[in-house]
Amino acid sequence: MTLLIVKRRPTDADWRRVLVIAAKAEPEVARLLMRAFRAVQDEIPIVGLGKLIAEGDFGKALDLIPLDKLSILESELPKALRDVLEASGERGARLVTEINPKIGQIRFDVFNPKAVQWMRSRGAELVREISDQTRQAIKDLISRAFQEGIPPLPAGKLIRDLVGLNSRQWKAVENFRAMMQSEGIKGDKLNERVSVYARRQLRYRARMIARTETKTAANMGQQMVWEQAQSEGFLGPQARKFWLLSADPCPKCIDTAARNNSGVPVSGMFMTPFGPKLGPALHVHCRCGMSVRPFAA
Repeated sequence: MTLLIVKRRPTDADWRRVLVIAAKAEPEVARLLMRAFRAVQDEIPIVGLGKLIAEGDFGKALDLIPLDKLSILESELPKALRDVLEASGERGARLVTEINPKIGQIRFDVFNPKAVQWMRSRGAELVREISDQTRQAIKDLISRAFQEGIPPLPAGKLIRDLVGLNSRQWKAVENFRAMMQSEGIKGDKLNERVSVYARRQLRYRARMIARTETKTAANMGQQMVWEQAQSEGFLGPQARKFWLLSADPCPKCIDTAARNNSGVPVSGMFMTPFGPKLGPALHVHCRCGMSVRPFAA
């Protein structure tokens, strides 16, 4: 029987350090998202939009929002995620090599067909998600602006400032507006304060999406290199991957780790409250990671 000679088995702490790669890339991805949001905002005809809202023509009002400008993410996001995928895959390759160094050095190619397809599909999927969430938020806001009789120009400006937010966030903006009004603030001063608050919410959303996407890319880089390692003999068929909780995990991530405490096969799915998932991120702002072991014990 051939014995597996282990030089130094990577620890959970080693695997967690892979996520540092994602953290460094977050600002760049957040800036990319903000550029996409502003590309939409800059093309909105505020006066025409406000007029259509005042007339109750919600369909035409929604058509004036050029959400197709978000398509810039389909070409730019894969480039940003490629660096994360490559760096995490390369680091993962070095760690996997330490498990069985006698075989040699595993090499991760970020331009392999599977990696390229994942980056492209992730960009397209994110555009759909943001567009759908933004479209629903705008529908709700257009209806509310009409019902409350917000004048055309302020209504157009308000909707422009809220492009990119989801429904929960625009409701937070509306609650902020109501609070300012209760304090006697009105007119241009009210609109300016609401606009500043909305921009702050948009920057927060961009950061949270960036965090989710970069963490997902880092974990995917590891996933791909583990599958490659198994196919090349660095990891045997008995290898298992494990869900690594962040320092401040949410209840759903804790539940996921508990459900899969014995690990799952390298190419297998983790059972989560949201259904089977290949790995983190489980939700927006998720900072969990993964580790791999040659066997379950």
